[in-house]
Amino acid sequence: MVVNCGTGALNLGTNAIARTTTLGNTTGASILALKYGTGDFTLASATGTVMSALDTGEITYPLQPAFLAYETNVVSNVTGDGTAYKIIYDTELFDTNSDYNLGTGVFTCPVTGKYYFNYNLNISGITSAMVNGYITIVNGSSGVSYMLSNCNIYAMSILGNLQINTCLFISCTAGDTIYPTVQINGGTKVVDISAGRQLNHFSGHLVC
Repeated sequence: MVVNCGTGALNLGTNAIARTTTLGNTTGASILALKYGTGDFTLASATGTVMSALDTGEITYPLQPAFLAYETNVVSNVTGDGTAYKIIYDTELFDTNSDYNLGTGVFTCPVTGKYYFNYNLNISGITSAMVNGYITIVNGSSGVSYMLSNCNIYAMSILGNLQINTCLFISCTAGDTIYPTVQINGGTKVVDISAGRQLNHFSGHLVC
């Protein structure tokens, strides 16, 4: 069957009654091809635009969970004596659906899926007694910790300063709470978290 609306609009299931609109079938080799011209293609819900595709091929997902938070103030004396310190980044560059909590330093996964996280850490005050340390991303809901670095912290540092960038791609369940920690052992509690968006930031987004 061919439906030709000319220059008009074809509306399917537009009233407020809950309904399912099916194009083609799911029992055979049904093919669905949606085509459009030089304008843009938009998929929207009551919440807003879910997907926008330009005729040149670029696709954006405006509601896709994504955030980047960073540290604007030096946080002093957080570890060095074996303390596992949860970094609470105090400023957001963006947070699509307000899933990152500036007060707790926790990102709460809004939906079940696979997430990518990036963790950039700059610390100072490392002494020669501090020979090992752990850079970790923690799932507070499941209790699972992903150790991203286990190294001789002092040997890697330059004049007591260390910059580490790590990333993680994991499967999460809706409601899971994700946050980064740093733990340095062997000395006293004199290690500081540096300030600056370029030095200390934590970001993540839903991939699929």
